Amino acid sequence: RRARQHPSSRLWRIVLSGVTRRVSLAPGEDELFDAVVRVATPWRSLHEVVRDFRQLAADGAADASERAEAEIPSLAGCRILVAEDVATNQVLLRALLEATGATVEAVESGAEVIRRHSAEPADLIVMDLEMPGMGGIAAVRRIRDLPADAGRVPVIAITAYAREEDRRTALEAGMDAYLVKPVVVPQLYGLVARLVAGWGSGGAAGR
Repeated sequence: RRARQHPSSRLWRIVLSGVTRRVSLAPGEDELFDAVVRVATPWRSLHEVVRDFRQLAADGAADASERAEAEIPSLAGCRILVAEDVATNQVLLRALLEATGATVEAVESGAEVIRRHSAEPADLIVMDLEMPGMGGIAAVRRIRDLPADAGRVPVIAITAYAREEDRRTALEAGMDAYLVKPVVVPQLYGLVARLVAGWGSGGAAGR
């Protein structure tokens, strides 16, 4: 309800997820959400929800009075790696980041993001902290040990851990920024734009 009172809420698409058959919405509550995804919903249905939202975003972009385009940075030509082991989060992060025009690749572990980044350096890495095998903290430390530009790539931590000590640990390990789930979209876009712009002066995006 508070999100819907925000001045920019007309730009957002809000999905209520994880609902079981035993949970019912009170009168009027269904109007708060653009879609309701229940626990047993097939992945295909979730992809269809995201696809529909992309189309709504594309349609709205044609009317500047209905869409604040400046809130979505233009990152055409950039390559972003997303390290996230939860498929739902992968789908939503890819949808948000692909809206910038960037090429987005998603992987499920810290070890895989290191392998991909070492083979072809990215312009930005968005990384969960808790993943099977190598987590985000260990992965960013390994990335910072890579030579030249590959070791300086901006990395954003996205996690459910909201404690200050977790944030401090991540930043000390080499993260450039720390976002707590659920991600606030304008905050994500602002961080991405700032970090890629700084990286573009001498990193992979600037070549």
